[in-house]
Amino acid sequence: MQVHQNISILFYRKRKTINKKTGYIPLYCRVTIDGLEDEISPGCKVLNDDWDFESKTVQPSHPDQKDINKKLGQMKTDLERHFDLVVAKHGLATPEQVFASYKTPITGQKQQVERKENAAFSLVQDELIKDVVKHLRQRMAHHGGNVTPHPI
Repeated sequence: MQVHQNISILFYRKRKTINKKTGYIPLYCRVTIDGLEDEISPGCKVLNDDWDFESKTVQPSHPDQKDINKKLGQMKTDLERHFDLVVAKHGLATPEQVFASYKTPITGQKQQVERKENAAFSLVQDELIKDVVKHLRQRMAHHGGNVTPHPI
């Protein structure tokens, strides 16, 4: 059974943690999936006036505006991809699972192990198919080509 889940990704300023000396406010990313939510910091800070509340982006008045907006856009894209990955693997996703997947780097070694496992599985599958084809050919030869499926 396929379950459709809705994901929402929101970037916002967390004003409770403002740096009183510099006035910078950290940005946070909240992921909500079917009412469950969790948050993570992308590691960016802005002044209150540098944040566009409507578009959820950093305004040009911030010196690192382009870099931060690019980072936030990439983070959103990556989180959406990891959401799809978690759903594909587990059927359902939670924000915690999406963040765990997002934080876990895929190493070359892990990819090599997965490729070897997939290749081994393919070889087993190929042998099984050969055995089934061989068995069916024997049955067809034995019954003169008139083979009907076994009732279940």
